[in-house]
Amino acid sequence: MLGRESAGVPDSVAERSDLRIRTPMRPGLRSINVALAGSMIVGEAMRQIGRFTELS
Repeated sequence: MLGRESAGVPDSVAERSDLRIRTPMRPGLRSINVALAGSMIVGEAMRQIGRFTELS
């Protein structure tokens, strides 16, 4: 589940999850688009579990 750019998911939702991932932001930057942030997380997770393969 993705939360609001400014605040994340509500505390009641976060408390029920087994795992949370936060995308770090540099000071002074407002936000990353929620769809972009989600795709970054999914892409990195896929990379870590070897779901990307080289094309022959």
